[in-house]
Parts: sequence; structure tokens; C-alpha cells
Amino acid sequence: ESNPLIRWYLTLGEKSLATGVQLALPAVQLLESPIHQLDRFLCMSLDVVEKRVPSINLPPQTVSTTS
Repeated sequence: ESNPLIRWYLTLGEKSLATGVQLALPAVQLLESPIHQLDRFLCMSLDVVEKRVPSINLPPQTVSTTS
């Protein structure tokens, strides 16, 4: 509660952020399921890569000195 101008700017910022969240919420809810499915697919793909290329889990220094 110090400076009225600072309070005004912070209040305006808070209202703008709240409005942005309300506007973005439908899009986020619409994309939630496809993003979750893509995440699961990419995690499974990474598991396959880790099994086929075990050196992927080694530190970069170790990989560069052994290759």
C-alpha cells in the first residue's frame, strides 16, 4: 500500500493476467488430451532408443573418448 501508481500498475497487471488465463483456458483444455498422448508416445520412443543405444545414458565425456 505504498505508492498509488505502483498499486495501479500491479492491479492492472493482475487483471490482465487473469483475463489472459480465462481466454487461454478453453484452448488448454482442448489441447490437453492430444498433448498427453504425444507425451506418452515420445516417452515410449525414448525407452526404445535407450534400449537400442545403451551408450545414450553415458556422460558425453565418456562417449567422446571411447568413439
